[in-house]
Amino acid sequence: MRPRFSSAGMVELVDAPDSKSGARNGVGVQVPLPAPSGSPQQSAKDRKVDLNQASALARELQRQVDAVNGGNMTRAEGMLVAQAHTRDELFNNLARRAHGQEHLLQYETHFRLALKV
Repeated sequence: MRPRFSSAGMVELVDAPDSKSGARNGVGVQVPLPAPSGSPQQSAKDRKVDLNQASALARELQRQVDAVNGGNMTRAEGMLVAQAHTRDELFNNLARRAHGQEHLLQYETHFRLALKV
Protein backbone atom coordinates (compact mmCIF):
# COMPACT_ATOMS: atom_id res chain seq x y z
CA MET A 1 0.00 0.00 0.00
CA ARG A 2 1.52 3.32 -1.08
CA PRO A 3 1.17 6.39 1.13
CA ARG A 4 -1.13 9.13 -0.15
CA PHE A 5 0.08 12.68 -0.09
CA SER A 6 -2.27 15.61 -0.15
CA SER A 7 -1.55 19.28 -0.33
CA ALA A 8 -2.25 21.47 2.66
CA GLY A 9 -4.89 24.14 2.39
CA MET A 10 -3.96 27.79 2.34
CA VAL A 11 -5.27 30.46 4.67
CA GLU A 12 -5.41 34.11 3.72
CA LEU A 13 -6.02 36.93 6.16
CA VAL A 14 -7.83 39.75 4.44
CA ASP A 15 -7.95 43.42 5.44
CA ALA A 16 -5.73 42.97 8.49
CA PRO A 17 -4.91 46.39 9.94
CA ASP A 18 -1.25 47.27 10.10
CA SER A 19 0.39 47.54 13.51
CA LYS A 20 0.41 51.36 13.41
CA SER A 21 -3.25 51.96 12.63
CA GLY A 22 -4.69 50.51 15.81
CA ALA A 23 -8.08 50.09 14.08
CA ARG A 24 -10.06 47.08 15.26
CA ASN A 25 -12.47 46.60 12.37
CA GLY A 26 -11.93 42.85 12.43
CA VAL A 27 -10.03 40.42 10.31
CA GLY A 28 -11.71 38.23 7.70
CA VAL A 29 -10.58 34.69 6.98
CA GLN A 30 -10.92 33.04 3.60
CA VAL A 31 -10.05 29.36 3.23
CA PRO A 32 -10.03 28.13 -0.38
CA LEU A 33 -10.91 24.55 -1.14
CA PRO A 34 -7.90 22.22 -1.20
CA ALA A 35 -6.42 21.35 -4.57
CA PRO A 36 -7.35 17.92 -5.89
CA SER A 37 -4.92 15.25 -4.78
CA GLY A 38 -4.49 11.56 -5.23
CA SER A 39 -5.50 9.54 -8.24
CA PRO A 40 -8.34 10.38 -10.64
CA GLN A 41 -10.13 7.35 -9.22
CA GLN A 42 -10.26 8.94 -5.75
CA SER A 43 -13.57 8.00 -4.21
CA ALA A 44 -16.31 10.48 -3.39
CA LYS A 45 -15.94 9.47 0.26
CA ASP A 46 -12.25 10.53 0.26
CA ARG A 47 -13.12 13.87 -1.38
CA LYS A 48 -15.85 14.44 1.22
CA VAL A 49 -13.35 13.88 4.03
CA ASP A 50 -11.05 16.51 2.49
CA LEU A 51 -13.93 19.01 2.28
CA ASN A 52 -14.98 18.22 5.85
CA GLN A 53 -11.42 18.88 7.02
CA ALA A 54 -11.33 22.19 5.13
CA SER A 55 -14.69 23.19 6.62
CA ALA A 56 -13.53 22.31 10.13
CA LEU A 57 -10.36 24.34 9.58
CA ALA A 58 -12.37 27.32 8.36
CA ARG A 59 -14.69 27.15 11.40
CA GLU A 60 -11.77 26.92 13.83
CA LEU A 61 -9.91 29.79 12.18
CA GLN A 62 -13.03 31.93 12.26
CA ARG A 63 -13.50 31.11 15.96
CA GLN A 64 -9.91 32.16 16.67
CA VAL A 65 -10.25 35.37 14.64
CA ASP A 66 -13.47 36.23 16.47
CA ALA A 67 -11.70 35.73 19.81
CA VAL A 68 -8.87 38.08 18.78
CA ASN A 69 -11.32 40.65 17.46
CA GLY A 70 -13.12 40.43 20.79
CA GLY A 71 -9.89 41.28 22.60
CA ASN A 72 -8.86 37.77 23.70
CA MET A 73 -5.16 37.59 22.84
CA THR A 74 -4.45 34.50 24.98
CA ARG A 75 -3.78 32.12 22.10
CA ALA A 76 -1.72 34.63 20.10
CA GLU A 77 0.37 35.47 23.17
CA GLY A 78 0.87 31.77 23.86
CA MET A 79 2.06 31.18 20.30
CA LEU A 80 4.52 34.09 20.56
CA VAL A 81 5.94 32.77 23.84
CA ALA A 82 6.31 29.28 22.35
CA GLN A 83 8.06 30.72 19.29
CA ALA A 84 10.42 32.76 21.48
CA HIS A 85 11.37 29.66 23.50
CA THR A 86 11.85 27.62 20.32
CA ARG A 87 14.06 30.28 18.72
CA ASP A 88 16.07 30.61 21.93
CA GLU A 89 16.67 26.85 22.01
CA LEU A 90 17.66 26.80 18.32
CA PHE A 91 20.08 29.70 18.81
CA ASN A 92 21.69 28.10 21.87
CA ASN A 93 21.95 24.71 20.19
CA LEU A 94 23.65 26.15 17.09
CA ALA A 95 25.94 28.37 19.18
CA ARG A 96 27.04 25.33 21.24
CA ARG A 97 27.68 23.39 18.04
CA ALA A 98 29.72 26.29 16.66
CA HIS A 99 31.80 26.40 19.83
CA GLY A 100 32.70 22.73 19.38
CA GLN A 101 33.96 23.11 15.80
CA GLU A 102 37.67 22.81 15.01
CA HIS A 103 37.60 24.41 11.58
CA LEU A 104 36.81 28.05 10.94
CA LEU A 105 34.35 27.35 8.08
CA GLN A 106 32.15 25.07 10.21
CA TYR A 107 32.45 27.47 13.16
CA GLU A 108 31.35 30.41 11.00
CA THR A 109 28.53 28.42 9.37
CA HIS A 110 27.02 27.39 12.70
CA PHE A 111 27.23 30.90 14.11
CA ARG A 112 25.69 32.41 10.99
CA LEU A 113 22.79 29.97 11.27
CA ALA A 114 22.45 30.75 14.98
CA LEU A 115 22.26 34.47 14.27
CA LYS A 116 19.65 33.95 11.54
CA VAL A 117 17.34 32.25 14.01
